[in-house]
Amino acid sequence: MSDELEQGDEIPLRIEVCEQIDEIAVLQWNGLVRDNHPFLKHEFLSALECHNCVGPTFGWLPKHLVAWHGEVLVAAMPLYLKHNSYGEFVFDHAWADAYQRHGMSYYPKLVSAIPYTPATGERVMTAAGISLDQILPQFYQRAVELTAELDASSLHLLFVTETESRLMGSLGMMERLGVQFHWRNREYDSFEDFLASLTAKRRKNIRRERRLVREAGLRFRVLSGDEVTAEEWRIFSRFYAKTFEERYSLATLNEGFFIEIGRTMGNHVILVLAYYQARKWKSWHHHMALVMMAMLFMLEERIVQKDDHPLLSCSDIESLLRAFLPRRDIERDEILRQMTKRHRKRQAAIDSQYRKQTLEQSVAG
Repeated sequence: MSDELEQGDEIPLRIEVCEQIDEIAVLQWNGLVRDNHPFLKHEFLSALECHNCVGPTFGWLPKHLVAWHGEVLVAAMPLYLKHNSYGEFVFDHAWADAYQRHGMSYYPKLVSAIPYTPATGERVMTAAGISLDQILPQFYQRAVELTAELDASSLHLLFVTETESRLMGSLGMMERLGVQFHWRNREYDSFEDFLASLTAKRRKNIRRERRLVREAGLRFRVLSGDEVTAEEWRIFSRFYAKTFEERYSLATLNEGFFIEIGRTMGNHVILVLAYYQARKWKSWHHHMALVMMAMLFMLEERIVQKDDHPLLSCSDIESLLRAFLPRRDIERDEILRQMTKRHRKRQAAIDSQYRKQTLEQSVAG
């Protein structure tokens, strides 16, 4: 940045509309990202565009604003022309209905946000040494002009910083308030240190839940993005899509997107994999297939034997298999004798319960 520009001076800018973030060099864009914010990084936004997670299909059309001072990129705003409100996590359907009732169209609208990500962050990013108030009036004016050029109903900036909210308010934008619940790490030394900050009842419940997970045979692996294999991303993508499908919603991210951010943003991406009884997905699938086959076999046996052995149980079938399969450790006649004994006891218990109910009904009558 030129030395003749002093803090607080308005900077002459050339503001352009960028319909593909790849038109901007990675280092130039990322040079504007403060605090290494992962969702504002070029790699994340580019992966969304390259793998059709945004675009005409889902109603997010990139219209990023970039500002140049000479040949230097000094500011940028991730901006999208929206034809719906999906993936914003700001529920403005009442506004759309109000527009429609008055014979107007709420869509399209211009939205500065990170697609599918309700995370607070800068929506107007600036280069080091430049304050927001030096460039915001020009940026805001260009965004308003673009709103009119695209015949959009309105301009929205979502999940902005407090500074941006204050400055945008001074320019005439309306403020919309929402509520989010965040967990904050208050410099806890350990998980037990965190539990100590809770009530005794909550500590007990959390410990119980964690114990049940351990007893269920679940095992976890925590991987950074560059450690995840293509097969593991494929499995995760299938789980992700299935979650949306079960909730009658639309999965917008895909396997290609996950693989790319794992490769390009490895240290910013964490994937947690859960294994049941230390089984990987293929092994678990094989195990459950065998379990279902065994259940079908037992059901068939109970149906076939319903006349001769009406009380046939899973335990009986297991005993018979032990007798008939190779390497049996008990003789067939002994198995049948034990089964007959168990069935007599079950029948006696059923008869006793039936007599008891009949007696109670007669007394009540």
